[in-house]
Amino acid sequence: MKRNFIHIFLVFSIISFSYKTEGQSRVPKGLAKFKYFQIPGRITIDKGDPSGAVVNLINLDSKQTEKSVTVPASGKFDLELSFFKEYRISVTKDGYYDKDINISTVIPPSVWEKDSIFPPFNIVVTLYKRVEGVKLSFEGKVIGKLSYSPNGTLDNFDSSILIDDKAIQDEINTALKIIEDGKFNQKIAEALEFEKKNELLTAYSLYGEALKMKPSDKFVKEKLKELASDLKNLGNEAKVLAEFNRLIALGDANVASINYIEAIKNFTGALKVIPDNPVAIAKLADAEKLLAVATEKAKKEAEFTRLIAEGDKNVIQTKYAEGITSFKSALTIKPDNTMALARIADAEKLLAMAGEKAKKDAEFTRLIAEGDQNVTQTKYVEAINNFKSALTFKPNDTMALARIADAEKLLAMAGEKAKKDAEFTRLIAEGDQNVVQTKYAEGINNFKSALTIKPGDTMALARIADAEKLLAMAGEKAKKDAEFTRLIAEGDQNVVQTKYVEGISNFKSALTIKPSDTMALARIADAEKLLAMAGEKAKKDAEFTRLIAEGDQNVVQTKYVEGISNFKSALIIKPNDTMALARIADAEKLLAMAGEKAKKDTEFTRLIAEGDQNVTLTKYVEGINSFKSALTIK
Repeated sequence: MKRNFIHIFLVFSIISFSYKTEGQSRVPKGLAKFKYFQIPGRITIDKGDPSGAVVNLINLDSKQTEKSVTVPASGKFDLELSFFKEYRISVTKDGYYDKDINISTVIPPSVWEKDSIFPPFNIVVTLYKRVEGVKLSFEGKVIGKLSYSPNGTLDNFDSSILIDDKAIQDEINTALKIIEDGKFNQKIAEALEFEKKNELLTAYSLYGEALKMKPSDKFVKEKLKELASDLKNLGNEAKVLAEFNRLIALGDANVASINYIEAIKNFTGALKVIPDNPVAIAKLADAEKLLAVATEKAKKEAEFTRLIAEGDKNVIQTKYAEGITSFKSALTIKPDNTMALARIADAEKLLAMAGEKAKKDAEFTRLIAEGDQNVTQTKYVEAINNFKSALTFKPNDTMALARIADAEKLLAMAGEKAKKDAEFTRLIAEGDQNVVQTKYAEGINNFKSALTIKPGDTMALARIADAEKLLAMAGEKAKKDAEFTRLIAEGDQNVVQTKYVEGISNFKSALTIKPSDTMALARIADAEKLLAMAGEKAKKDAEFTRLIAEGDQNVVQTKYVEGISNFKSALIIKPNDTMALARIADAEKLLAMAGEKAKKDTEFTRLIAEGDQNVTLTKYVEGINSFKSALTIK
């Protein structure tokens, strides 16, 4: 569905939902998984490019700006609003009128009991070019409101228009008309003055410019007729004037189209037709000034936007000093700019909080996590570089050294084709040796295993055929019994040595001699169980490593409670593990430093909600961890 809201259009999709009430200790059941009211949107400009427009999300309760987004050329942005709060979205752009929209995400408690899924509000906000030197009635006023309504048409959210775009456009048009009338009257006054001085060509030109402003004005038309009659005998002068007017008009059109370079060429051409003409001289000077201003302003805007983006990127990467430098450089372009000042203040706070040790620990953790991710993606060389870089922060760290060793082993093992070729050759050689030792069944298994590596290989197929013939020829019962007994014994020895795959192979070879033999079948079943248990241990080790890496990543992102939860989950897999205990201690220290009461309350509510969601999804261990993590706060 679609409805007009100050050129704001609504579309349906799933949105997150969160709930907040005074004195409430936990989020009600059914609401925990909906955290945010999502507002995707787009900025459009009546004339020009939306890039550089700024969307500020202001919490009206705290009077704080929760988010500030500088939109790209597409004009798109995305906001996430907590439920049960009052907000204002303020859209600004230099040279354009600001627009403010009030948004209330307060929802009656009974509503989410029935339906707590609210689609996002997709908004399109049109900004209008500022009329310089004129104060308009809508400036500084809220243009619209969005709030919950029992009778709303978008899952009970509805909008109301306080000032519509037509009223804004009409008032702008009125102001422009007043300005245009003033310019027109000034132009008429100038034309009359030149007419008094008998400078008819200039007067005619000025009346012509006035007529372009008001094509239906009778007085100007009559004046032009009078002057045309006076000038009809001038011949060449009239042609000159026509060419002059054509060039002036072309120049004016190019100025209106912001094509200042072409306008300068037009006005220069007009001066060649009528040298020293004051109108052409003035228009040429104005066009040159506009070109200089436009060029300089565009450069400054682009550089300001680049520096802010560069600073934001540096801050995200915890390069606070570089971020502050970028923001301060932006401030030299736009002194006292509130966004740049706010960015500097935030980055300086982060830099102050970071401390040298915390920075080193965070960088160490980031490099380990990045290395782990690279290992997961089989980027072993990059991972080794990450782990070695981590060692520069914590020399001789056992975890980093172990990570390097493991990654180097994986790198050495990486040559998949060489590995397969080597394994194929080994299996053929082992099969040949087994055939020489009259271990035909093992030889056949070796050759068949080689065939799984190189399907259709003629040598392996020939070896299988030869070994099967030899096995068929072997066929006395006593020999089979002896071979069966040997294979069972060899399988038992392999199982004792935890060589479960080789043991299973022995027992299956024995089964080729005595199909359906209960002892061989039992041995296979037991060995397969042991093999499965060994795989389970490997899975636990992998899960332990994943939880440590996920915890490291959460710590890097200052999600300390989630990090502690990850490390405690890892500790369930490996109780008393020193690395997990150390990670918990470090994360708890960082969490203790975070310490404001509001932050703790928010984190407590979030963890309870996350626990409820996990319990709903039958993720009981994660749910218990979330609740235990919440208990560390309260």
